[in-house]
Amino acid sequence: MKNSILSAFDQLGFHLKDIDGLGFTFNHEGLHYLYLPNESDEQFLCISLPSVCNADYFDIPKYCLLAERLNSSLKYVKAYTLGSSLWLFYERALFAEADLNALLLHMVGSLEKALRLARQLIDELDSTQLADCDAESKVALLRLSANLNKKDLS
Repeated sequence: MKNSILSAFDQLGFHLKDIDGLGFTFNHEGLHYLYLPNESDEQFLCISLPSVCNADYFDIPKYCLLAERLNSSLKYVKAYTLGSSLWLFYERALFAEADLNALLLHMVGSLEKALRLARQLIDELDSTQLADCDAESKVALLRLSANLNKKDLS
């Protein structure tokens, strides 16, 4: 299946570069993507937009709020923290009848839309003070921050 996926990328004009067995990188419309093959499950397809936002950009509550809003707003794209930055992933199982070309274009387009949403949320969070949040949001953010700080201490 990996060879079929690589062939579909090639047919679509994406020029993938192997990055030492980790996966493949490619550029599309100025964005850098990763195709991460799963050697143990070739029916699993994963494309990522790495390093969307550095974890040090916001304080912990705002960073958590950014990830939560992305994950609750998007159907298939999910935000995860890897290292010290937020990455966007589109992961899915492949089925025999899947049109790989259409699927890959859809996944790349969905990641691009997710990045636009992330940038919009980052702008909103930049202009938002914790004091401006409603009481329920403040409590949730403070709990998230406290839980993260506890993990840092252990």
